[in-house]
Amino acid sequence: STEVAGDVSYCVAYSGCDQSANSAQSSIGEGMKQIVPIGYPIEGNYLFVTEHTDLKANISILDNHLRILPDGEVGELMVVGEHLALGYHNNALSRTSRFVPNPLCDNDNVPAEARCYSMAFFTGDLVYRDASTGMFYWCG
Repeated sequence: STEVAGDVSYCVAYSGCDQSANSAQSSIGEGMKQIVPIGYPIEGNYLFVTEHTDLKANISILDNHLRILPDGEVGELMVVGEHLALGYHNNALSRTSRFVPNPLCDNDNVPAEARCYSMAFFTGDLVYRDASTGMFYWCG
């Protein structure tokens, strides 16, 4: 999700004979190995944590079945905004399953700016948003 989050941090951990790499992995802490901060949305983009579903192709602008999860709950990252691509190059199947008509167009519970974009992108990443900082974290 580096395309939509401007302040991105990475944790690179690998095994092998390099002791310094193994030490760095250990210093992260057991509970933090799979939670990586991905930052905040860049200007002109909106990130939402949504209920994970495999039925994205069936979500339309006219229905309101998409559930935006509250801060702290883990769900799938959805992106809308001015920097969103039109789809994957030469991959129509991914384009139709991940790039869908914006299901938030008629949702009064989200910022008006997020409703004006015609398309949304479901990244497939599991994330949560920290309520106290507003930062998004990748969980898998």
